[in-house]
Amino acid sequence: MTVLFQCSGSYVSGMEVVELAVMRGLAARGHRVHALVSGWNNGDFIGRLEAAEIPHTPIHSGKLTVRQPSWMLDTLRHLPGARRTARRLAREVRPDVVVACNRDPVIGLAGVFGRVPLVYHVHTPMPPRWTSRLGRVVDRFLTVSGFIRGQVLAGGIAPDRVDVVYNGVELPESTPAPRRDRTDVPVLGICGQIGAWKGHEDLLDALGHVAGQGVPFELRIYGSGDDAYVAALRERADARGIADRVRWMGFERDQDRMYADLDLLAMPSRFDEPFGLTLAEAGVRGVPAVATRVGGIPEVVADGETGLLVPRHDPEALAQALATVLQDPDRRHALGRAAQERVRASFLTEHMIEGMESALQTAAKT
Repeated sequence: MTVLFQCSGSYVSGMEVVELAVMRGLAARGHRVHALVSGWNNGDFIGRLEAAEIPHTPIHSGKLTVRQPSWMLDTLRHLPGARRTARRLAREVRPDVVVACNRDPVIGLAGVFGRVPLVYHVHTPMPPRWTSRLGRVVDRFLTVSGFIRGQVLAGGIAPDRVDVVYNGVELPESTPAPRRDRTDVPVLGICGQIGAWKGHEDLLDALGHVAGQGVPFELRIYGSGDDAYVAALRERADARGIADRVRWMGFERDQDRMYADLDLLAMPSRFDEPFGLTLAEAGVRGVPAVATRVGGIPEVVADGETGLLVPRHDPEALAQALATVLQDPDRRHALGRAAQERVRASFLTEHMIEGMESALQTAAKT
C-alpha cells in the first residue's frame, strides 16, 4: 500500500508526533510512505522526517481563516502553485490512499488527488460548520478518541464513515525507580505547550492552596510559550507564594528524561483535549495524573483508578485532588501501576499502527 500524508509541521506538537509515529510504523511494515509537508515551518518536523528517512515534499498550503487575514491572503496567493505541486506528486507517487491531518489544506487541495480515497485523521475539535464542508470531500474520518468521533457524527457524517484509532506511545527505554520508595519531596510536572488553554494559571492557583495546607511539593514546568504569558505566570507563582517551588525546565525532547523524576502529572486543560498524549506518555512510565474532565481525557484516565479527574477551571477542586495524591505515596504508586497497565493494554504505538493500517486498507478498497 502506498500512502501519501498531508501534514502541517509548522512546529512539532502532539499531532506531528503521532503522524511521524504512524508513518514510521507503516514504513516498517513494508508500506510505501511519502509526506506532503507545509513549507511554513521551523525546520523541526522536516528534520525529524529526514532522521526517519521518510520521503517528503514541501508545499505552501497554509491557513484559511479570516481571523488571520495576512495568513489567509498568503495562502490564497500560493494556492495555485500548491495545487500544481500536489497534483504532480500524486502522479509520481501514485498513492492508494491520502491521509490528511489539517483541515484548511484539505479544502484548499480538494480534487487534486482525483479518485484516490481521502482519509481525514482528526486530531482537533470539529465544529459542525467544518464537518459538513469536509464531509463533501473526505471519504473517511479517523478520530483519535470517542469524544472527537462524537463531534464528527454531530456534524452529520454517517457512522460507517467514522472510526476511532487511539493515539499511541512508545514503551520507555528505561525503567524508573519505584516511586513508592522515594522519601524526598514529591515532584509534580506539567508538560507541553505553555498557554492559557492548558490551565497553567489554574494549576498555580491550586498549588497556592496546597502550599497553604503545608503539603510539600516541587513543580516542574516543561515546554515553551509566549514570552509575555510566561512572564505573567512567573508573577502569578510569586504572588501565590510558591515561586521557590517552581522550576522552569523549558522544552525537553527526551521523554524518558522528562518523566523520570516525576511522581505526578498535572493536566488541568481548560479546552476539550482531543486525546491527551502526555497522559499516556506519563502513564506508560507509571506516573499517574490529576487532570480535568474534558474532551477525550476520561478515555485515557480512569477516574479513581489510574488518576483523578476534576472539573475544568476549578482551582479549588484541583487543589483538593493534588493534595490528596501528593500526601499519599502508596496511593500514587497504586494509581501509577494501574495507569501503566491501562496504557500498555490500549495506548501503545503498536496498537495505533495496527488500527491505522487496517483502517487505511479498508479505505483504499473503497
